[in-house]
Amino acid sequence: MRQTIISFAVAISASATLLAPALGARAASLTSVPEADVCEAILETVEQDVAGDVPDDLSTFADIIASAPENAIQSAESPVTLFIPANLAFDEIPANVLDSIVADEVLLASILAYHLIPGAALSAADLAAQGSAESAQGALLSFELDGDTLAINGGAATVLCSDIASDGDMIHIIDRVLQPPSDGIGAPGSSVPAFTEEQEAVASAFETAVDSSLTYDQQAPFIENAEALRETIENYPRAAEVVMGISADVTSVAIDGGTAAITYVLSFNGVDAGYGDLDATMALLDGAWVVPHDEYCAFQSQARNNCPD
Repeated sequence: MRQTIISFAVAISASATLLAPALGARAASLTSVPEADVCEAILETVEQDVAGDVPDDLSTFADIIASAPENAIQSAESPVTLFIPANLAFDEIPANVLDSIVADEVLLASILAYHLIPGAALSAADLAAQGSAESAQGALLSFELDGDTLAINGGAATVLCSDIASDGDMIHIIDRVLQPPSDGIGAPGSSVPAFTEEQEAVASAFETAVDSSLTYDQQAPFIENAEALRETIENYPRAAEVVMGISADVTSVAIDGGTAAITYVLSFNGVDAGYGDLDATMALLDGAWVVPHDEYCAFQSQARNNCPD
């Protein structure tokens, strides 16, 4: 693991202050701390340049990096631009949701990579001038000045403390955790071809069946043996609360008689969950496309919402 300005976020891995299980020992909220004080405290610790010493206001991020499997931030080579959410950013996320994200290696890796711009150490002025830059996750980050403050992704986050430079890298402290965008069908620039009417019926049926924001009555027509699975279907929204809601975007449909093979992208809280392309099968029963009983129960088991025996 290289030691640069990123070291004050990752060198902690060599110390005894590792992440407590399920982030149970997260630092206290900084919501009431003035932004200037947050920046001043961070800079003071960084300037001391003590190996393994992490600014208190960045402890949650440092703990996550220290405990995470290999990821883009740990393996990055200089120069890079890194956006580190202050503790107050993590305090905006419900504890159970944050615990679930940290426990999900794929999702966590995607989110961490979205906070890194490889290949360049960009100041706030550079970012504002460019307007956008590609993250290590692959999606673009956008930038614009709002007065004297650098806003990211249209104000989804703002920079609290900018231009912390060392060893050829650049760090900016931000007030929100950045969420990678979800690339769904019909999104600008999408390479997904238009569906036929029958393919659209398949896609719509699957997306409806796995959308945790919908009611039993809305989902039942698209699930085989729905009445026998009523309890599971009705419990689904509560099971999905841990990731603030589950949905899917079907990206391909191949129909072969009464079955259809689909590929889809899973999202948590409207954001790509980072699992890549997933596969499922649909069945045509009594003239309607439905998620087969076993397929639906296998999906629900992944959400810890089991079907009745």
